[in-house]
Amino acid sequence: MSEENNYQLNDPAASYSAEKRITFFSSMQEMDEYKITEMAKLTHEQLLANLNTFRKSTFREYLTADGNWPKMERIITMKQSSTKTPPQFPFSKSPQQKGRF
Repeated sequence: MSEENNYQLNDPAASYSAEKRITFFSSMQEMDEYKITEMAKLTHEQLLANLNTFRKSTFREYLTADGNWPKMERIITMKQSSTKTPPQFPFSKSPQQKGRF
């Protein structure tokens, strides 16, 4: 075994980083304020990356073997209407409903 292998960590569930620090709080309110300020510092790209990581961890059973989303077929079929009059929507006024809305 080489010397460099002695110092490698093999724990896929843990994230080790020199940037992260442990912070202790004296109250729950202080912790909430800290979390809010830390989230406010994130860029839009970091927020989207966090969202994508969350989506992939939540719906991992739907991912392909390489960890990507499966391709969706986008097929749109246009059909000719069988009626000559447009459909009536609930809030559109017909001649019989004058003044009701």
